[in-house]
Amino acid sequence: MDIENGNDGLVDIFKSGDGAYDTYRIPSIVRCIDGTLIAFCEGRVKGRGDSGNIDLIARRSGDSGKTWSPVIPIWNDGPNTCGNPAPVVDLTTGRVWILMTWNLGDDHESQVMSGTSRDVRHVYVLVR
Repeated sequence: MDIENGNDGLVDIFKSGDGAYDTYRIPSIVRCIDGTLIAFCEGRVKGRGDSGNIDLIARRSGDSGKTWSPVIPIWNDGPNTCGNPAPVVDLTTGRVWILMTWNLGDDHESQVMSGTSRDVRHVYVLVR
């Protein structure tokens, strides 16, 4: 995920192969009422696939995207799949609401969609 950071051009926020993750997918970003940027995405541990060990992660920037914090784990459930971040900022309270999903890591997307998985995909709402 790239972001325009003013005069300096683009900055890679999540770059595949960096850190503990093979692949970063499903990025989203919000600007909080104090101006802080928070970028969310899935950190896919072992590859590009849509199932397996996938963590919901974030990075923060307090300087309009010029620099970013190290990766912040939001939800790491071992071998399971935590992802599909959809953050929303409440402009009245300043709270960041994150809609996201969780499913067993060995339930593949096609099984979840066809109803043949061991468990269903769960939707959660996280609040910061």
